[in-house]
Amino acid sequence: MRMNAAAPSRSISPRAASAVGLHGESRIVTDCVMPARLRVTLQLTECASLIGPLIAVQASLMLPGLQARITFRDRPHREDVPYQETSVPVPLVLPGERLERPLLSTRGAPAPARLALQLRDCNRQPLVPPQTIECVPGARQLEVPILLDVSTAVWLSVQTSSPPGGTRLRVNGKLTFPRGVIGRIEPGVDVERRVRPASELPLVSPGAMFFFYERFVESGLAGDPWVSMQFMDERGAPVGEEHPVGLLHA
Repeated sequence: MRMNAAAPSRSISPRAASAVGLHGESRIVTDCVMPARLRVTLQLTECASLIGPLIAVQASLMLPGLQARITFRDRPHREDVPYQETSVPVPLVLPGERLERPLLSTRGAPAPARLALQLRDCNRQPLVPPQTIECVPGARQLEVPILLDVSTAVWLSVQTSSPPGGTRLRVNGKLTFPRGVIGRIEPGVDVERRVRPASELPLVSPGAMFFFYERFVESGLAGDPWVSMQFMDERGAPVGEEHPVGLLHA
């Protein structure tokens, strides 16, 4: 059985950004709201048990595509001075990439006719409307669109053995989910809830991280280039402003 909720916006919305540069390395961080899809599979057994049904929960996040556009210029970006530039798109998250979560299990309240699954963040803010589940043995699958607070960090570092074709950068980074997703399983609204406190499961633990694959890009320009970076969504639309990184030296 599959249950679906109404879809939120599909655009990644920036909230805050920063760029920090060190010798030969820079870090760019953007906080944003990311639209994703959360799939939750529930396996119910022992539904007639006096101590309550046994519920196994498996969750996964399907992420939207995210990329970084890295721009190399042979001089600082100024309107009154001509310059040469090249831009390279770097995939960070592939469209539809999944973040699989560990299998969790819990006991529900004894003998309810229905269960209610609520998805909240760590501050108890609801992420989607509650979902009702019939308390009978078998598997249930829930897939909902969800908006998640995400911190995106990218590190750019110059490689000391850059080729004759220009500066070579190593690109890596991570997504962090600071608020996470908490699944709260409780008896349905028509059942008294005083037998046992509702079970809470960290479907996506607050602070969980998703690391990007390491990539390498070359400037194609002679000498040490001026570098800037901009996050882009899977359709190529910009996420926030372009971040000037500066002059990178090996």
